[in-house]
Amino acid sequence: MQKNKNKIDSFVKEKGIKPYEESNTYLVFNHTDIFHLIELIMSETNIRILGGDIWKKTDNVFTSTYDSWYCEPTKYTVEQSIKYTLEYLHDYPLAKNHYISLSFQKTDEEK
Repeated sequence: MQKNKNKIDSFVKEKGIKPYEESNTYLVFNHTDIFHLIELIMSETNIRILGGDIWKKTDNVFTSTYDSWYCEPTKYTVEQSIKYTLEYLHDYPLAKNHYISLSFQKTDEEK
């Protein structure tokens, strides 16, 4: 699975956007790239999505919508966290100016 991890790392570096200049590690992804990132995460068997935030970009300024979701690691398996994330994003009225951040972690658990 190292090959998939490299794909995830490359994708994050290429497509991730800093929502504010001081951000060193916090990245957001546009409303279409986020689904590609989730597909890459799905191909890795032990990455759990912990949650995410929705951002809105207006006049090149990112602001939080304060809409977010969280998957408690003790309550959600890797597979359940991905499913919940996809359901949340599909139910959310995403627009072209929406960007999404994800928090995820490597775990010993398999899907």
